[in-house]
Amino acid sequence: MIALAASVALIAAAGQGSVAAASVALVAEDRTALRAAPHDNAAAQAFLLRGDVLEVRGEEPGFLKVYDHRRERPGYVRPALVRIAPTAPGELRSIVRFLRHARGMESLGIAYAALALRAGQDAETYAAIGEMAERVAARGDLHREVVEAAGVRFVDVEKDGRVQSCTDGDAFRRVLSLPGASAADQAQAALALTSGDCVDTATSSAATKVWNEWRLEVLGHVEGPVARVRLRRVEALAALAYRQAREGDGEGAALRAEAALRELQLVDRGTLADEELPLHAEAAVRLAAVRWAAERAPDVAARLPHLEAAPSGKPGETCLRVVEGEKMLREKCTNGLVWPSSLRRTGAALTAQVQLTPSWTELWVFRKFRGAWRVDPIAPAVAEPSIGYAEAAGASPAGDRLLIAREALVGGRLQRRFTVVRTNSLRPVADSARPYGAFGKWSAPSWRGRTLALR
Repeated sequence: MIALAASVALIAAAGQGSVAAASVALVAEDRTALRAAPHDNAAAQAFLLRGDVLEVRGEEPGFLKVYDHRRERPGYVRPALVRIAPTAPGELRSIVRFLRHARGMESLGIAYAALALRAGQDAETYAAIGEMAERVAARGDLHREVVEAAGVRFVDVEKDGRVQSCTDGDAFRRVLSLPGASAADQAQAALALTSGDCVDTATSSAATKVWNEWRLEVLGHVEGPVARVRLRRVEALAALAYRQAREGDGEGAALRAEAALRELQLVDRGTLADEELPLHAEAAVRLAAVRWAAERAPDVAARLPHLEAAPSGKPGETCLRVVEGEKMLREKCTNGLVWPSSLRRTGAALTAQVQLTPSWTELWVFRKFRGAWRVDPIAPAVAEPSIGYAEAAGASPAGDRLLIAREALVGGRLQRRFTVVRTNSLRPVADSARPYGAFGKWSAPSWRGRTLALR
C-alpha cells in the first residue's frame, strides 16, 4: 500500500541541478491556485489541496515553477502557499511526529511521511500514516484523493444501511510486522485492525468465526497490559464462545468464556479514561450474554417440575420442556441458543437463558398461570435486539417475587435495571438502577458471585 506515489517517484528521479530544481514542494493550503503563468491574473490550471506533491523545476519572481504529476500539468504557485520538503530523513520524521495529531492536517502529514519512507521503512512512520488516514476516512472529504495519491488505499463497506469509508489497514499491518514499534503503536495498530466498524455484518457465521479467530491472533502481538486490547479480546472471545456453542462444542465455548472472564477481570476499571468506560461496559455486556458457557448445569430434582432442553428434530431448533417425573407439562421451542447451565428453579418459577444473537440474551420465565404452565420471554430492553442480556437474580423467600437484572446498550448508552416482579403476573413492584432494598436482600449468593451486573 504505502509505496510512494508515482509523482514522488518521478520527482526522486528528476536529475541533479539547482537546489530548487531538485526540490519537492508540498501544498500547505487548500485551493492553492496552480497558475498558467507567473502572475496572479493568469488562468488557474487547477486548485490544489493540502498535501499535494509538486516537483519544483525553477523559480520566477514571486513564484515557483512546478509540475503536478498527479494532474500531469505544469504551472506556477506562490511560495508562501507551499512548503519545500527537507531531504534529511530525520527532519521529515520530526515533521511527521508534529503533524500526526494535528487534526485537519492529515493529508500534509501523510505526504511528509511518504517522503520519509524513501529513506527506509520504520514502524513509527507507518503508525502515523495509519492514524492520520483513519481520520481522513472518518471525515470522507476531498483530502482522500490526495492521501490515495500517497499510496494509502481505502475501502467502502455498506453497513447498517449506509456506506462506511475505511482504510485497508496495510499501514497498521506493517507496524506489527516491523521491528522497533512502541507498545502504544502496536496497541493502536491491533485495535484498528480488529475493529468491527468496517466489517460487513451480512457475512456468514463461518466467515465471522474466522474473523474473530484472526482478531485474537492479531491482538496477541501486543505487548503489555493495554486495557483496550484486553477489552477487544473479551469481545472476540465472547463471539467465539457463542459460535462454538452453536456448533455443539460446549467444551470449546466454556474455554472461550472463561478466557474472556479472565481478561475482563484483569482490566482495572479505576484506571480507565472517561472515553474508555463505555468500551468496558460494552465488553462486559457482550460477555454477560454468553457467560453461561462457563457455568455448570445445576442438579435437579426429577420429582419436582423442572426444565429440560432437547433438540426438536428440526435444524437449529431446541425445545424447553417443563417436566415432572416422566410427564411433560409444557413445551416451548426456539431457534435461539438455549444455555443448559442456566436452567433453574427460581422461587415459584422456572427460568432459562436463551441467546438470540451473539450479543443478545433473553430470560425465559415459565410460571403457573390459572393451573397451566406458560412462558414469557423477558428482553434486556424495549428495543431492537443489539447488545444486552436479562437474567434471573433470585427470588423472595416465599417464591412469589422474582428478581430480574437487565443490561442493554440502547442508542449507544448503557441501561441497567434491577427489577422485582410478582412471579404470578410478572408485574414490577420495584425497579431501580442499583440493587437496593428487596433486590439486594433476596438476590441469590450464586448469582452475586458470578454475575457481571455488579461489576
